[in-house]
Amino acid sequence: MNRSKQSDSRIPGGARHSPRSRSRRHSVASDRITPRRVGSLILRVLRFSCWLAGGLGIVCGLYMTLRPSSILSEIPWLPRGVASWADSYGRFRNFPAYAILAVPFMIVCNGRRARFRAFRWLALFGAAVEAAQYFIPTRWCEWEDVAWSWAGLLATWILAELIYKSAWQIRCAFKKRANPDRVARVLNAVLPRLSETEKS
Repeated sequence: MNRSKQSDSRIPGGARHSPRSRSRRHSVASDRITPRRVGSLILRVLRFSCWLAGGLGIVCGLYMTLRPSSILSEIPWLPRGVASWADSYGRFRNFPAYAILAVPFMIVCNGRRARFRAFRWLALFGAAVEAAQYFIPTRWCEWEDVAWSWAGLLATWILAELIYKSAWQIRCAFKKRANPDRVARVLNAVLPRLSETEKS
């Protein structure tokens, strides 16, 4: 009997039921590309790119604000059109600059509290950088620059909250339309209970 069992285990058909083949199948199934894995990979890449963009934006803001000259057209790597527009509009250039700076942080932060914290830290950053210009002889510390920077941050924060709110409403409406059976089951489970409580 033992010899027959050993001979059966050596048959190619019997190898399908061996634990090694099962582990191999499990590893192959786990290595398959699924939509969840693709979505998680996209989210990781998006988060990394947002953090990188936010860090580069802060470094550029520090460089442009703390440099001895306020003329941006003197920076060689900055596009001429952007530099000339910023130099012509003066203090107002802080509004689009800080509005763009807040975009990656509003994307990567999850939840209202996290986005509000990012808004506060960026507002503190803008005020601190502007206050540091007081110690540079060729620059001026003005409250108008701080006000325009806070206005740009506030505009991006409000716009982000509106977008997230509308996206959540669309998601909830789509779930209700896509799964009417679940809603019916919940109603069928709840309505009899309500009728029993009313009778009692």
